[in-house]
Amino acid sequence: MREAMREAMREAMLLNEEKEQSLWLKNLQSADHYNDWIFEQFCDWLSGTVLEFGCGTGNFTTRIASRVDRVVAVDIEPEYVRLAQQNNTRVTNVEFHCLDVCTHPFSEKFDGIVLLDVLEHIEDDGGVLRQLAALLHPGGRMVIKVPAMPQLYNAMDRAIGHHRRYDRQSLTRVVRQAGLQPQTLWYCNTLGVLGWWWNGAVRQKTCAGEGQVGLFNRLVPVLRACERLLPPGFGLSLYCIATATQHP
Repeated sequence: MREAMREAMREAMLLNEEKEQSLWLKNLQSADHYNDWIFEQFCDWLSGTVLEFGCGTGNFTTRIASRVDRVVAVDIEPEYVRLAQQNNTRVTNVEFHCLDVCTHPFSEKFDGIVLLDVLEHIEDDGGVLRQLAALLHPGGRMVIKVPAMPQLYNAMDRAIGHHRRYDRQSLTRVVRQAGLQPQTLWYCNTLGVLGWWWNGAVRQKTCAGEGQVGLFNRLVPVLRACERLLPPGFGLSLYCIATATQHP
């Protein structure tokens, strides 16, 4: 009886996480300035054939495809893949797949792998990174974006299934343990820290409202200009560019 109750509670929790994640993705899909800002952070590091791991509903797939020869976009959630295909019908150099990269045997290697707000959802983040690293050509690049500042972890993180938030030390450690070499790390979006704290820690909300996301989106051009002039020492997000080890 207790085991059945625990399983029922676990299933209910997972369903709630999926609901909150879907709401987040829906709100962010129309945040064009914000999405452009995110893409601007890493687009110059992409080339060749790229694996987009955890493509979600395809917010960034078209942007990535515009800079590379070919994109293989994958997600484990069938509904997300369906929406990603629907949102990227005019893009010809993208393949969408619903699969688990950790169990699916790829027959090719990639010049780049992109993980945008994915790693924090994975309990064994180091194990998955090791498996992904094996899919890179020697010298290939992995682009990683994760939520930053562990002390900021709150109700919104829990609601959407975040196992953790990262700082420079923890992200560097897991990247190196995966056999990758960190090239550069940087923080982004300082104003977002205040919003995440206010909504998740103070108000105990599980998702920022569509109106808040829209207001923030309108502020992005100013925020982007400020952070270009003065790169922040902290932020809501942390980026890392890592390379696969060159074989002799």
